[in-house]
Amino acid sequence: TNGSFTCLCASGYSGDGVVSCTDINECACLTPTTCHANANCTDLASGYKCTCNPGFIGTGVTCFDIDECSPPASNDCHTKATCTNTPGSFNCTCINGYRGDGVSCTDINECSDKVANGCDPNSVCQNLPGTFSCSCPVGYTGNGTVYIDDCVVNFCVNGSTCVDGFNNYTCVCPPGFKGRHCETDIDECAGKIPLCKPNEVCNNTIGNYTCQCITGFEKVQNDYINECASVPCNSSATCMDTVGSFTCSCFQGFTGDGFVCTDINECAANLDNCTATEDCTNIQGGFVCTCKQGFGGSNCTIQNTNCIGINVVCHNNGECVNTPGGFNCTCKPGFTGATCQDDINECLPGQNPCSAQATCHNTNGSFTCTCNIGYTT
Repeated sequence: TNGSFTCLCASGYSGDGVVSCTDINECACLTPTTCHANANCTDLASGYKCTCNPGFIGTGVTCFDIDECSPPASNDCHTKATCTNTPGSFNCTCINGYRGDGVSCTDINECSDKVANGCDPNSVCQNLPGTFSCSCPVGYTGNGTVYIDDCVVNFCVNGSTCVDGFNNYTCVCPPGFKGRHCETDIDECAGKIPLCKPNEVCNNTIGNYTCQCITGFEKVQNDYINECASVPCNSSATCMDTVGSFTCSCFQGFTGDGFVCTDINECAANLDNCTATEDCTNIQGGFVCTCKQGFGGSNCTIQNTNCIGINVVCHNNGECVNTPGGFNCTCKPGFTGATCQDDINECLPGQNPCSAQATCHNTNGSFTCTCNIGYTT
């Protein structure tokens, strides 16, 4: 200055400039919304830096969750496991028929306790990769299984719907939830498409989300009205608030204008991906595929066709029953043998069903009893 001088601390420092200049810790002075909630603030010599936490990507002021489940190369889940993305991370869960921590999955031998897994006590159980099959042995008929309603013990949570299958079940999740049992809340705020306005912060809630004004802003009268707060859309639709209005969009698996949403019958409209060996069953908002009779396996590709197209002869009206890699003949009463070719002699000693005062006469597939002389029926 004219005849003197002044000392000023450099940018990022505070003090009188003469005695001391102390670094300003901007991270301690910033509002919580300057760096993203999923970011870390680092104080620098002349400022600060926002860096997204592991599992997130962005500038640090805005951070988006990285979906490690897409593509599959971004995670170490086993080929027999399902990857579930979580905020900043992911989970691996072995699919049905396998056990493990998701990184390592081994096949479950369901036949070690076939009855608990749905096979009839008199059936033959065959373990398969990720599944198993039940078949009736010689002398029995049926599909080899005991029907079990897997939804009796309902593991589905958060208002989801349990759909029974063959030794399995499916949980149909309501909006805002995902997972095998709909146990995982969807963090709507972690999506790449902003749901709130520029001066609002998104707060995830159980099954939903809310928008809150950031520091320095407040909602004023006639600023805007969130028409979606009054839930004007159908229960099977999503409401999107817009400036001065709103839009309703039916969930996937439903059709309509958002005010009226009707379930799409994917099975009747041929919109399902069930194979020729599966039956399609329509459910609210989707469909499930179950194996047709005569087929089994995880993809319903195992077909018992040993009684079709070959010269299999079950004698004496015996019934041919498919088994994995072969067949069995179920004999009518009075016959026995691998192909029911032998007549059972009911009159043999120890098996004679007639009275002690009658004579037993064996016939083909049966017998007759004739009273001895001096006796009558």
